[in-house]
Amino acid sequence: MTVPLMKQSSTSNVSAGIISPNNTQTGDCGTASIAVRNAGSGYANISLTATSTQGRIIYESNAVSGSGPDGAINNSGSGFPFSANWNTTYHDQTGFGYVAVTGVITVETDNGSTCVSKPLASSGWIIRLMAG
Repeated sequence: MTVPLMKQSSTSNVSAGIISPNNTQTGDCGTASIAVRNAGSGYANISLTATSTQGRIIYESNAVSGSGPDGAINNSGSGFPFSANWNTTYHDQTGFGYVAVTGVITVETDNGSTCVSKPLASSGWIIRLMAG
């Protein structure tokens, strides 16, 4: 699911691929997204992306939390991408079954904007892939 990055005040498809709706929304700072992918063997890849329309992203921070059959999912990170586009993927052991995650991305741009995503959410089933 993709939701807009919003500027702060001035300062279920089951498959081996993406498990989330195809949806892009644009806000006044750009876009942000989260997606859960079945990585096989009871693992999920949780991908976050941000694209800025307010200049290059000079700093980003992100957090993901949720749950799966094996328990809680918690990830966070930050970095200095110096690019209009940023992405990261967390590889989590979730077990086989239903996985639900939420996330948030905050970026600071080289034109002085601080932008925070609306809450991001994705969910789906992590399945055993059968040889065909």
